[in-house]
Amino acid sequence: MYHSVDEALTAKIVVPPTLFREHMRALSAMGYHTISIDRYSEIVYGRKADSGKTVLLTFDDGYEDFYTTTWPILQEYGATATVFLLSSYAGQLNWWNHKANYLKRHLSWAQIIQLKREGVSFGAHSTDHQNFAKLNGSQILNDLEISKREIEHWLDQPITAFSYPYGDFNDRAVDIVQRLFKLAFSVDQGSIDYRNSPYTINRLSVNRAWTADDLISNLAKMDKDDVPRESEPIVKP
Repeated sequence: MYHSVDEALTAKIVVPPTLFREHMRALSAMGYHTISIDRYSEIVYGRKADSGKTVLLTFDDGYEDFYTTTWPILQEYGATATVFLLSSYAGQLNWWNHKANYLKRHLSWAQIIQLKREGVSFGAHSTDHQNFAKLNGSQILNDLEISKREIEHWLDQPITAFSYPYGDFNDRAVDIVQRLFKLAFSVDQGSIDYRNSPYTINRLSVNRAWTADDLISNLAKMDKDDVPRESEPIVKP
């Protein structure tokens, strides 16, 4: 999981373009290939076999630098990615992030539509990045319905994946999310346990301190997990 690829900022979650390119070069050299969120869902639900060295690249928050900087680098390596969007902030600055000491613009709907045409996948990340562990059921459901409906309207396709804001959730949030989505992602660092719920999926949270070797090393640890094949779906149909 990445957030932003930007030369100008030094926040921990912002990866410089030169380092991001090194990450993608290392993935390619080690034989990894990226997959879409739909392909990942098919693996989870047993409709497709996992083919080995696959990586689902995800980007939370949907910053504009994905369009200007990240996507061109991904294209150099024939890679794809999934971006989780804040539906109420399309084309807007990140005023929701009161802890950040920087302002960044989010992708506009025009940019999102163009990226979709070029092969980028999208998911929902709520309307305005509220912590779902602190909301009641009605607030969570309302936020999810608005976010999902707006993204589906602009992209004219079903949105089936969700990423919890801040990675925070509780049983109530998970219960409501699974009514509307097929997959949901946390920011918990660690290997994916394919026997667990598809609504609390772990990710590797990449930051600017990770070298290309660090990335490959952490992926190698995940490869040791028992990844289901065609005869063993993660979630029974």
